[in-house]
Amino acid sequence: IDNVWIAGAVTVGAISLGAFYLARKGPSEDAIRRALERTDNSGVVDPAVRNITDGHSVLVELHCHTETSLLLFLEDFKKKKVKFRLEEEFKKIGFKDELGVTIRNAEEVYEKARQRIR
Repeated sequence: IDNVWIAGAVTVGAISLGAFYLARKGPSEDAIRRALERTDNSGVVDPAVRNITDGHSVLVELHCHTETSLLLFLEDFKKKKVKFRLEEEFKKIGFKDELGVTIRNAEEVYEKARQRIR
């Protein structure tokens, strides 16, 4: 992967989300992509969802290709905009419960961000 600033893992969890995801995998993955991905003026998706896995939670591997997209994602995460967008997209496909959204490798992600802004 060329010039990846971060490879973050976003965990989305709720008690019944894993079962919902398994039953509606395609719509769930589309909802996750709509909530997390952004397309810049040149048509490049940044950040981009690279992998989605399931279990008790849904684990999303998210790559930010630029420092700007990394910092915007972290700002949105801190302000709970990421959580809100995920909940809104899941509501559209029938999942109404509140989601718990975390960055699984938060220490690594924030350290990379600190190194980039120095």
